[in-house]
Amino acid sequence: MDIKTLLIMGLLSLGLGGCANAQNKQGNSNVKELTKKQKEKLKEMYEMYRYFQMKLGISENVTVEERSEPLPWVETERKVDSFHVKEWLRNAQLGFGEFYMVDGRLLLHGTYGACKDQRETKEYPQVTPSDNPYENKLANINMLGNMRINLISRLRSTDGDTLKLSTFSRLDISDDKKELSMLFRPIYGDAADFEGGIEVELLPPLRWKHVRISLLPEDEGKAYEFDGVRFNVFKSNPGDVILEYDVKYAEQMDNCKLILIKGQKLIDRGNQMTSGGKEILQLYKHPDMGFGEWCITFMEVNYDSLGTTPEALKLATENHYQPSPEEIRHFHETSGEIVGCQLTDILNDINPKSYKEFYQQWIEKGYEAAIEFKGNYDDAMGCFYERYGNDSEPYIAFLRGVDIGCSYVKASLKPDWNIINSCAIDFLNKYNSADEDSLYSIVVKHREEYINLVVSRRETLSFLTDKDIEYLSKDIVEDESPIMYCWYKTNTDADAMYIYKPDETTSDKPLIKVRYHLGGDKPEIIYPE
Repeated sequence: MDIKTLLIMGLLSLGLGGCANAQNKQGNSNVKELTKKQKEKLKEMYEMYRYFQMKLGISENVTVEERSEPLPWVETERKVDSFHVKEWLRNAQLGFGEFYMVDGRLLLHGTYGACKDQRETKEYPQVTPSDNPYENKLANINMLGNMRINLISRLRSTDGDTLKLSTFSRLDISDDKKELSMLFRPIYGDAADFEGGIEVELLPPLRWKHVRISLLPEDEGKAYEFDGVRFNVFKSNPGDVILEYDVKYAEQMDNCKLILIKGQKLIDRGNQMTSGGKEILQLYKHPDMGFGEWCITFMEVNYDSLGTTPEALKLATENHYQPSPEEIRHFHETSGEIVGCQLTDILNDINPKSYKEFYQQWIEKGYEAAIEFKGNYDDAMGCFYERYGNDSEPYIAFLRGVDIGCSYVKASLKPDWNIINSCAIDFLNKYNSADEDSLYSIVVKHREEYINLVVSRRETLSFLTDKDIEYLSKDIVEDESPIMYCWYKTNTDADAMYIYKPDETTSDKPLIKVRYHLGGDKPEIIYPE
């Protein structure tokens, strides 16, 4: 460690209230508390439980819409003119998105001759699974005439590692209907620390195979064979369809999609479905199944497999840990340190004056959003554009407030804005020109020691009931049957449905393959040469 780093560490410890001396005190309880990892596991499972909760019948307040688009296999059978798409790819440029410093998105953009033919100005393509972790395979894209795109990362970190891509992508048509942009996000944060580019393959539209299934009561139990997959309609009631099949067909069934038919109308079905073994039938018979029973039944998880005890689970539902005044002060100080560090990381011209006059108010608004959305970062972050517009300057500060606000929510603590703002300004005054890497590592260390540890002990699992804990104390009974079930929520009394899946014989030979360099002017045509 060099002298400069040692000095910075010393200044941070002294200048920000001696945070390095804080210690978490152990409680008097003999019960071993849940670890942060165990709590995160339970929270993840609870989110899954809520997502997969399904009620019988036609749900209230659900609008079922008639399908306006042609059937997929009809749409992809028409002859597609790829000229405008190829021209766009031949002349597009790769750069940083307008809000890159906030959202980390890169941008492939250029003139697109078919812009005026588009009904929508935004499209979020579906990403299909790929064996290549550095590739995003985008399914049929309406804006590109149902063509497919393979987006391949050639972005490299300064260490020479290839960067993966997040599953996010979006296509935008410009307001003047002349330019098409494709936004995507590498899994990395700092533009200064990566280089290279991407390769884009344009593929022909995906073809589909389909079969029509009767949902009439008299056809319940009828067997079907579709593309080598055998299944039968196990249950068919208004709002619900359950298909039964052998486990060997599980992967093929997971790739199937549905379109409902009611009379002469096609109906779009939502994405709510769940699949598994006999637990699906148990859930169907007992739709009000609680979280603990769901963990045992669906996840085959109990307290023993979590590596804990029923007593520790009970303790996690209570706010049993009270941090000392010193720990609370360090919590506030580190929050200010985080705000100051993150602002200097993004804004080159940030200073104490602009912080007080402009950014401070937006940090507090971000905190208020975190409170409103009960510590859900994504929901709190997402409300900004609807309420305040798309100005990036306040958004940057707003996100900092959401960040620290979520920690306060989880720790059930109230912020001391005098300490937070004082430490943020102190950071701006003393360390704006210091070594960024050293500062960042110190802030990460402080966050782990003085915020994350307190959050981990203070955060309560309020969703966990006594009945849940009782179920989690039971033994797991494994299902060894090869029979599986897929339960679809239809939310309508449809009399038939189409099941369709990708035709695996569709050609994956690129029509054109282009390489783009970040900040470069002219793309490189790889294929055809």
